[in-house]
Order: sequence, then structure tokens, then C-alpha cells
Amino acid sequence: MGESMKRITVLSVVASCVLALSVNVRAELVPGALVDAFDVSAVYSGPVDPPAGIAYIPPYPYFPPVVTSSAVLASGQMYAIMASGTYMTTPALSADAKYTTQDDWATYSDYLLGYENKGTGLCELYVDGYPADWGSYNMDHEYTVAYLGAGSSVDFQIDDYYATNNTGALTVTIYELLFRVDIDIKPGSCDNPINPGSKGVVPVAIFSSEDFDATTVDPMSILIAGRGVAVQGRSEKPMAHIEDVDGDGLADLLIQVETQGDGDAWESGMVELTGMTYDGQKIVGYDVILVVPVKK
Repeated sequence: MGESMKRITVLSVVASCVLALSVNVRAELVPGALVDAFDVSAVYSGPVDPPAGIAYIPPYPYFPPVVTSSAVLASGQMYAIMASGTYMTTPALSADAKYTTQDDWATYSDYLLGYENKGTGLCELYVDGYPADWGSYNMDHEYTVAYLGAGSSVDFQIDDYYATNNTGALTVTIYELLFRVDIDIKPGSCDNPINPGSKGVVPVAIFSSEDFDATTVDPMSILIAGRGVAVQGRSEKPMAHIEDVDGDGLADLLIQVETQGDGDAWESGMVELTGMTYDGQKIVGYDVILVVPVKK
């Protein structure tokens, strides 16, 4: 397919369904909500006889079906696509999303034995018509790649041009990836005391890093302890501004959150902040607070 072939890049391969992709100390991609799960059949199910009046037809291509996700992956949002399981390409040859074996996985290869001239893509699971960089061999046959949503569903197909004697399927699971960011409630305070009975606001800093620009976060998308960003004036302008809060030379986002709201959302302990960038990437951050006066 040439050097111009697009490849889906792997960020992490893990031995379990838990995915934690470290970017740096301050930002990482962490798994969010389950988006979709389905099987991708390895079996060709169409006709194999030549059309009437045709004396001979080459014994290929008989590809397995293309399977399309039922979920539409939002534009700008990162997702984790996990491919798991194995299938049989012949009674003596097994494959997973990337590798094949003829001795029950005692040895394995990303080339199909006897078809090395076809390259490493043969019998692999393709994503949107391209081979995915599923990474190194995983003994549990679970591989994960990161995928940037484009506002559409995603196609999957096992690249085997003679799949009439295949059996089995691979399982695809898609999760949202949340960009975990460093936040600080009440910057400069260690205990982060909050009095839910007050009528003030609580400052919350979202920090930028080498891999994350906090100024791209939409203030109106932010929720923390069930509270949104406070607004002011008839135009209800969000109380948020850009400032280098921690003095590292990077512009951070400083927001003001109202202490009062519907219900009793403030509780001592870990508090979660969620939000979204203007491009559609979801974020999450955590900090600890102390509710005062302490409830008896």
C-alpha cells in the first residue's frame, strides 16, 4: 500500500482491560465511559462459486465482512479501541489482532508463515481500512490503540483475502479517553476549606503542561462537585480568566465556582472536576477539600 499508508498509532498495550496512558506528571489519558462493544467476524459468508458462464475465477478475494461501530465517535474526542481474542485462519493456524501462530502460541509472528511477501498486515484487524499499530505481542491477546474521533462511526475488518475456512471472531471494545489534568482548588491553600453556607465563590486552577493547554478548556463545560462556573452580568459571562497560577511560564485557566447551589454537593475528601475543550476532548481532574464548619 506504499509509504503513504496511514497507521493508527498505539499508545499503550496492557495485559488487562485497565488502561492508563501516562503523558507526563501533570497530564495523562485515563479510561472513561464504555462507548461500544461488538464482535468482528473472521469468516467470509458470501458466495464462493464462480458466476454462471465463467469457467474460472481466482480463489480470492474472499474477505470477512466489514463491521461498523453503532456508536458515532465525537469529533475531537480521544478514544481507546481494544481488540481482544483469537480466531482460526486454518485448523492449524491461529491469529489475534496482529500476530499468528502454528504451535498454539509457543511461537508467533506478525508475518503469516508462507505469505511473508504479503507483509505484516495479512490477518490483522484493520481500523477504517488501515492497519493499526497494535504494538508488541500480548499473551492475553488484548491490544489497545488511541483513536481520534471525527464525528462518524468506525469500520473494522480482518484482512484475510481467503477467509472461507476461517472460524471465530475478535472482540472490539471502545472507551472514551479522558485527559486527566492537574487542578488546584483554592490555590495557595493546603486544606482547601469550603463553607457551603457562604455566598461566595471558590477559585479553581486548571494547570497547563507541555502536553496540555488549559486555555483550550471551555469554562461553561466545567462541573465540580455538581457546581458550574459562576457567571456575572446580564450576559452571564463566566468568571474565568487566563493566568500563570503556578509560575511555570505556562498560561493556566483560573475559574470561580459558586459555593452554593442545588443540593449539598460539597463533601470533605476527593472532589472531581469534569469539562471539555473547545475541540471536544473531555477532561477530568481531582483535588481534596475540607468542608467547614465540620458537620456533627
